Amino acid sequence: MGAQAGISAIRRDALTWGITAGVALTAGIALLLVPVELVFGAVAALVAGSVFLVSPYAGALAFIALYYMRPMDFFPQLALLRIPLFIASITSTGLFVRLLLARQKLVEGWYVKWFLALWGAMLLSVPLSLYRSQSFSGAQDFLKSVAMVWMIYMAVRSEKQITFAVRMLGWM
Repeated sequence: MGAQAGISAIRRDALTWGITAGVALTAGIALLLVPVELVFGAVAALVAGSVFLVSPYAGALAFIALYYMRPMDFFPQLALLRIPLFIASITSTGLFVRLLLARQKLVEGWYVKWFLALWGAMLLSVPLSLYRSQSFSGAQDFLKSVAMVWMIYMAVRSEKQITFAVRMLGWM
């Protein structure tokens, strides 16, 4: 990964240790000032965000797991945090940056293009609908599915990853 980004291994290791020391120092100071739960949540969000930026595949799997298992239905307090939205935004940002750095196409695969075309048709039909707000809400909901298909398709890079994702979806 360092060779692709143009960062030498020594500088990458120093940067990693520097970031780790900074987060540890900040978390230690924060523990003196705010409740433990908030510090733990912030550190967990930073770690998860870093993992999802580096590995969009892990973010796509975490998004699918939270989207379908819906722990927010069992713990309503989690719904305020909007965890799937956080995961999807960090993952799509990491994937977008990775695709731009590798100079790859942002949209590949015929079914991703058809999903986008279908969503475009849905969006164009909203002004002619009798119930515009419900039609727009349906188009927004379908956009989540389009984004999920795009994330999965662009993040999966090996047959092993496909097998794991299919088994995980089958388990849910």
